Amino acid sequence: MAFSDGQLIFAAIFLVLFIALMVFAYRKDFKKSSWYTNGAWKVLLFVVGVFAFFYLVVRLLGTS
Repeated sequence: MAFSDGQLIFAAIFLVLFIALMVFAYRKDFKKSSWYTNGAWKVLLFVVGVFAFFYLVVRLLGTS
């Protein structure tokens, strides 16, 4: 399924703004209490790992 140019532009803008707002919120919360954000990198690593796993499964099973 191909995406239109407008959909791709919207997705790119949404992704950039979403990441920027999350970084801003994370830094703001980190200044308030760093104890709550102590293991955030582990959560990020896990989420990236899950997406990579799903990507590999779809790529390997989708080529048959």
